[in-house]
Amino acid sequence: MMNLDDLMKAIDFPDEARAYFLSCYDRLLQKPQLYQNLLGIMDSFFLEEGEDYIGSLDQVAADLDIPTYSAYMLFLLLSAKPLRYLYKYAEIPESIYLDTLKDLSYKLKECKTVYGIWGTFVPGWFKGFFNLKRFQLGRLQFEWIDFQEEGYERGTISLKKGDRILNCHIPSSGPLTREAVLDSLAKAYAFYKEDLNSSVMPVVCSSWLLYPQHYEVYPEGSNLRDFYDAFDIVKEQADPANNDFWRVFGVYYKDDKALWPQTTTLQRRFGQYIGQGKTMGWGRGLLLYDGEKECLL
Repeated sequence: MMNLDDLMKAIDFPDEARAYFLSCYDRLLQKPQLYQNLLGIMDSFFLEEGEDYIGSLDQVAADLDIPTYSAYMLFLLLSAKPLRYLYKYAEIPESIYLDTLKDLSYKLKECKTVYGIWGTFVPGWFKGFFNLKRFQLGRLQFEWIDFQEEGYERGTISLKKGDRILNCHIPSSGPLTREAVLDSLAKAYAFYKEDLNSSVMPVVCSSWLLYPQHYEVYPEGSNLRDFYDAFDIVKEQADPANNDFWRVFGVYYKDDKALWPQTTTLQRRFGQYIGQGKTMGWGRGLLLYDGEKECLL
């Protein structure tokens, strides 16, 4: 059984973050009653619906005198041990367990970039991973959801609102190459094959990456254009508040161009796009995959 440091190494926590959370854990161990309280929160986390546990973790943060975002991450790291038993009981390979837990590292680094804190600012997001509903399979993450559109037809595939469909998430874990996407779809097809209604696996994705107006921002021949082209866009919506601005720039949107980082090509191109008075948005797309090495869309 891996200890806390071994786990953090396995899911790619930076050395500085590992040292920080080991010190937080040592501080927790020096408060036995608080540690027992945290174990009680963990029981609630695994057994109940809702996000009441988040408020309880805010108190843990105060008692440990650490940022709330750090307390959320420490709690999730400690919850990884019982999660491993659930994976074993469900006979899901440990490689998927570790790949899925790497989302902790992705969110850790986002939190450090945006807030300067080792932790996570989206604690509620992780519920899907810890109740065995969302998994990382290669580059992408997948979970079953109910189809939200009124209907969709293409070839032999017909979907109606409420049908179960695989939802795809795109973690911030590096380049989104065509090879990595196809590999991930192949892994998902193998993982979910017994639960598919046909030989074709429909996948839906809702993301700022699929907003049609962003297509002009992506460099020609880029991975982002290739990813967009794999989907049939079924819904789009502008977002005048630019809520996904931080995903590109590492800071929240402010109407002051001097505060927009311009260190990457994508930042410069989005800076020009938004500077022209255009807004970001999101799109919902569908792709069909037949278990081979090519998407049907």
